[in-house]
Amino acid sequence: MFRYSSSISLERVRKKVMELADKYLLALEEIRVLKQRNQELENQLKEKSDELESFQKQDKISRLVTSVATEGEDMEELKEKLGDYIREIDKCIEHLSEE
Repeated sequence: MFRYSSSISLERVRKKVMELADKYLLALEEIRVLKQRNQELENQLKEKSDELESFQKQDKISRLVTSVATEGEDMEELKEKLGDYIREIDKCIEHLSEE
């Protein structure tokens, strides 16, 4: 009888160990997925921060142009040149980001 009882206990322990091992593997997979998602979100946040910074710089330059420029053709020419510079700078930033 003792032998039967101990074999039942051992079997229950073995099943519990197997259940814990399965739960452990599931937890590891969940951690991997969450780390990957976290990295994706960090990348998105960086992109959005860069975009916001670019827009803020463009807005600052636009306000500066408006406050400094004179009326008429000179103002339009200055806005056009600054717009060209901004686009060129954005291309450079994009190119550097790709490397």
